[in-house]
Amino acid sequence: MQIDKAMSLAKKKIKSNLLNEAETIYRNILKKFPKNKRIKFALKQLQQNHNFSQNLSLDPPVEKLTELVELLTQSRLDEALLNAEKLLVFYPNSFSLKTILSSIYVQMESYDSAIEIFNQLLEVKPNNADAYYNLAGALKFKGDTVSAIKNFKSTIQYNPEYFLAYHELGDLYKSIGEFEKAVDWYERGISVSPKYAPLHNNLGNVVAELDDTDRALKLFKQAIIINPEYKDAWTNFGSLLSMLKSEGQFDSKHLISLQDGSVSSDTSVKLSVLNLSFSEPGEATKVALADTLNLFSETEHRVIKNPNSNRTSADIRPTLPSKVVALIHFGRSGTGLLHSLADGHPEISTMPSIYFSEYFNGSMWCNIVSGGWDEMANRFIANYDVLFDASSKQPIETSAEPIIGMGRKEGLTRVGDNGDQVLCVDKIRFKKEVNRLLNLYESMDQFTFFQILQRSYNVVTNQGDDKPTLFYHIHNPSLYSKVNFLSHVPNVVWLLMVREPIQSCESWIKGGFEKNDLSECYERILSMLYEINSTFYNNPSAIGIRLEDIKFNPDETILAFCKLMGVQPHESLYKMTSQGEKWWGDSASRDYKTDGMDPFGKTSIFRKVGSIFSEQDQFILRTLFYPFRVRFGYQEENQKQFLLDLKDIRPMLDEVFDFERVIHKRLGEVSKNLEKSLARRKFKIKLIDRWLVLNQHQTYPNMIRPMTINLPRKN
Repeated sequence: MQIDKAMSLAKKKIKSNLLNEAETIYRNILKKFPKNKRIKFALKQLQQNHNFSQNLSLDPPVEKLTELVELLTQSRLDEALLNAEKLLVFYPNSFSLKTILSSIYVQMESYDSAIEIFNQLLEVKPNNADAYYNLAGALKFKGDTVSAIKNFKSTIQYNPEYFLAYHELGDLYKSIGEFEKAVDWYERGISVSPKYAPLHNNLGNVVAELDDTDRALKLFKQAIIINPEYKDAWTNFGSLLSMLKSEGQFDSKHLISLQDGSVSSDTSVKLSVLNLSFSEPGEATKVALADTLNLFSETEHRVIKNPNSNRTSADIRPTLPSKVVALIHFGRSGTGLLHSLADGHPEISTMPSIYFSEYFNGSMWCNIVSGGWDEMANRFIANYDVLFDASSKQPIETSAEPIIGMGRKEGLTRVGDNGDQVLCVDKIRFKKEVNRLLNLYESMDQFTFFQILQRSYNVVTNQGDDKPTLFYHIHNPSLYSKVNFLSHVPNVVWLLMVREPIQSCESWIKGGFEKNDLSECYERILSMLYEINSTFYNNPSAIGIRLEDIKFNPDETILAFCKLMGVQPHESLYKMTSQGEKWWGDSASRDYKTDGMDPFGKTSIFRKVGSIFSEQDQFILRTLFYPFRVRFGYQEENQKQFLLDLKDIRPMLDEVFDFERVIHKRLGEVSKNLEKSLARRKFKIKLIDRWLVLNQHQTYPNMIRPMTINLPRKN
């Protein structure tokens, strides 16, 4: 319809007092021609001359808005959008409905649509602080930092008590390297809301960048005191203490001040985990781990009692898995592949446990039991909607940031022979089976409940109910989760999936490198260097399995894997499946279109290193990984040359890596601050720590040992 005809129709609607329909016509024109001044003026006159703002207060029934909010909270965005648009036909001027609709658009990353609605709302209520705040948030997500800052400031102009806006301004100024302005806005926010822990935590991050580490530690501690469950504050506090300890500046007063008589047992456990994270390698770490495990066993609320227990001697508890193997990744090393091969084996329970890498974190069990015994199944289902519908966008906790759409990311929304199926589990049957099993127990701990979940999953998906081995793809857990899990399962078999480390590392940091996130690159390189001789693997049952062996020697490697798992060989071990359906591999893999769907394809193994790491970068990392590479057969032993190389790389560790230079160049002037950043300082210190261990021992003590594979003799 032409603009003139549309305007003529709108005027007829106005004469007939069909104001909502007239407004809809104007809005539709503006969608196609957003800069048309004539339409904007006509719309404004409509609102003013006909007291249109009164119509804007006409909202749908409260229960309809509540349903939308619930769908939004559950990340059922497509359904929420459809319902909101249907309601908008009947309530086109509802301020509340449009606010919810804009939030849906933000979560769907349709930022332009959200911004359009926020601007509409501000035309009607120009002094509305909430609308300015939400508009600023959408602009921030879109990447328009300047406009976001302007609108967060408008939020405060109309509501000086809006502490979240101060927090956002601090974050934005920090993101562009204007640390002094960030400090100013964080401090203003704290004066308005002194009990909001993230303000203290994020101010701590900024003052640490400005080298005021003592104040930073105090701020992190204040955030922990306000909210003892605040994971980021604990992480930042521990990371900074660890760096200071490596520099010889550690002061135990920072720990002691958190250890007064008023702390809970949970806080004591977190402090112990913190101490473990930066204890000296060797005996000191063993002692720290033992002490932490003892504290976990004494933690309050570890066990929940069944108030309805009427179990008799005739009630037979189910047989739960007697052996537990936990699969850990090593960069990008193919844990998803191994999980898919184990899936479908008649003796192995393989619930998609990558969803549950943080099941043993500090808050999940408290959440599950907080509603009492009868609500445990419901609360688990509410936390892990993705298990029941792989297309769910509900965020899943990881050791880093929550991941939205993990089922899609892991390829579980495109399984089956044609790749067109979405993995689903019947919630009603699952809940019924979990509750049936729960009623057979007088009490329950976190791991026994995890076993019951696994068994219920097997029953509901028709995989049997008596699998003796639990294969837990724990993947990349936080230190807390790892220790808590070990406290429940002291006889666990740790299985580290490894791959040539330089190749694996380059693949793993690719995402951070492409988005110029040096902190992520640093963290991932260091995590691999420290994983190879983790105290957790200092026992005979911890094993490393090479991706290369699976690819090149599948028969012999699968036999060795079966021996480790305590199961019989089975044809399913040669197929990539999930829940028994064909799994088509990780679509994020660079090799997905070549042989990513072939379990024994070798493209990834033959890939050359060098897309990120220069020759010098590779030389440094090869030297630091040398003992591990020799132990796992990635290079021939040459100790004499290694010691010469070790001496050569020491001064290089004080210089910037070539991959860092590339990112610095991309970022232009911002890069001037990168060499002085706290993340860079930590990276350098930790690399030197690894060098010092090698210089002292000529190896990494207590490295994990490789799986023994009986290969056929060469003629």
